[in-house]
Amino acid sequence: MGALTEHAGRQGIEVTSLTISQESMSFLTNLIEQLQLPCQVIQQNFLEYELETEQRYDAIAILGVMEHLPDYEAVLERCS
Repeated sequence: MGALTEHAGRQGIEVTSLTISQESMSFLTNLIEQLQLPCQVIQQNFLEYELETEQRYDAIAILGVMEHLPDYEAVLERCS
């Protein structure tokens, strides 16, 4: 997640990363602050995340968690 956030952020792409891990949250927060990336990280479960605005995402990348989201239908519905 850090590599994608850093690479995309350096290209000026706004990235919103979701994680339930405190370690990932801390790592990404520090990375974003140090490099002043146009990104944010939110500590929340993917299936519980709600956009606070009407804004939609251009793309969604799920990195390394599909095996932990066994209800694939719910995941795909959430992405749409």
